Amino acid sequence: MYRVRNGRAMPIFRDLSGKNWEIAQKVIETFKMHEGKTKKELYEKLDEITITPSYKFVKGLIRIMERRTIYEDAQDSFEFRKKVFKKYPEKPEIRAKELNMDVDEMLKKMFADINPVIVKVMDTKPSELIMEYNLSLAQTMLFRATSMEITFSEKRVYSALKYLGLLYTMPSENMLIVDGPVSIFSHTTRYGTRFARLLPFIVYKSPWSVKASLKLKEDEAMLEMDHLRHGYYFPKREESVEEEELIDARVCEVRKFGKPVKIGNEYFLPQYKVACRNRSFYVETFKFWSWKYIEGKARMASEHNFPLILLLEKDGNLSGKMSEKNLENVLFFKNKITDELLMKAANSLKIEKEEEDKDVEIGNARVPLDKLIALRDKLKSVESYAEAERIITSENLPVMETLHYLGFRIIWKGLEPYKIKHEKDVR
Repeated sequence: MYRVRNGRAMPIFRDLSGKNWEIAQKVIETFKMHEGKTKKELYEKLDEITITPSYKFVKGLIRIMERRTIYEDAQDSFEFRKKVFKKYPEKPEIRAKELNMDVDEMLKKMFADINPVIVKVMDTKPSELIMEYNLSLAQTMLFRATSMEITFSEKRVYSALKYLGLLYTMPSENMLIVDGPVSIFSHTTRYGTRFARLLPFIVYKSPWSVKASLKLKEDEAMLEMDHLRHGYYFPKREESVEEEELIDARVCEVRKFGKPVKIGNEYFLPQYKVACRNRSFYVETFKFWSWKYIEGKARMASEHNFPLILLLEKDGNLSGKMSEKNLENVLFFKNKITDELLMKAANSLKIEKEEEDKDVEIGNARVPLDKLIALRDKLKSVESYAEAERIITSENLPVMETLHYLGFRIIWKGLEPYKIKHEKDVR
C-alpha cells in the first residue's frame, strides 16, 4: 500500500484515530471474544468485518493480531485422531463415550492441529495495533531497497546492525549507508528480512531519518522518512538483540568491543578486541558479504596500518564470486571462532609484539602458549588415558589439571581412568 509521485514513494500510513481506530478496535474485540473458541470460528467472524473498502488494512491488522494469539498445544492431536478412528470411525459418539468425553470435546481434541482452540489473545490498544501496521508497511517497502541511508540516535543500532549481519558503510558515528536486498545477488529473502528488522531500532529514539532507494516494478523511487513527519506513526517498543557468542577461546584474551572506530574516512564496527600471542587487535565478523565489499574494507585497514581482522562466515557469500587474492587481514570461520584462528590472525598482522610470549599457569607449572596448543592438538588423536598420561608427564605437567584445562573429559572404568575425550576447544 503506497503511492509514488515525482519519483517519491510513500507508504499509505494510517492515522491513529477516527475510522482507523474504530476498525482496529473491532479487530481486537473480535479476537478477544473468541478466546476459548476455535480458529475456524474466529475466521468465520473475521470474514464479515473484512468486507469493507479498507479490506487490505483490515487484513494487515488481522495478520498482526495473529502474532499476538496463543493457541492450545496440539502436539498429541494426530495420535489421538488415529486412536479414535481405529475404532468406530463412522460412530464417533460411541468412541467418545468410551473415552468419557462428549462428542464436541472429542472432535476439538482430534482436530486441534488443524483447527486449534484459542487460549489467550494478548491485550492490545487500537493505537498500538495501527502503529505496528504502519511499521510493517514501511518494513515491507524496504524489501525493495537497493540501499538505505540512515541517521540515528539509538546506540543499539550498532549491535543490531552486526547481529543482523548487514553490509554497511559508516561515514560518521551516527550515520549509516546499508546495502538493501535488491542490491544483493543471492539469499535475497533471508537478507531482506534482516534488513527490514533494523527499522524498529532506528525509529525508537529521536532524532532519526531514513532515505531508501527503491526499485518498484520497473521504476526507481526514493522513500524518505524522519522523526518529525513520521515518528508519530511508529511504535516505540523496546527491541532486544540476542548477542551471539561467536568466539570460543581459552588461550587468547577476548573482550567485547562494539563501538565505532575511525579508519581513514570511514568508521568500522569491531565486535571484539583480542590479545593473542602478545599482539592486540580488533575483530569484526560478517555473516553476509561479497568479495568486492570485503576487499574495500580490508584494503582500508591495511593502508592505515590499523590492527583489524575481518572474519567471514564461510556460508555468507552473497555474490558467489571469490577473489584470487589472499588478503592477510581476512580469514574464514564456520560457526565458532577458535584459538587456532585467532592465533593465525595474530601471526598475519604486521605489528610488533607488545611483550615476550605470555605463559599459562597450570598447577605449579608455567607453559608457553604455543607449547600448550601443540600439546592439545597432539592429544586430540589419543584415546587411551594411559597414553595421554605418558605424553603429559613427559612435558612435566600435572595430568588431571592439564586435561581439564585443554577441554578433555576423562571416562572412568570402575575406579580407574580409562579413556579421554575432547569436548571443546581451548578457551
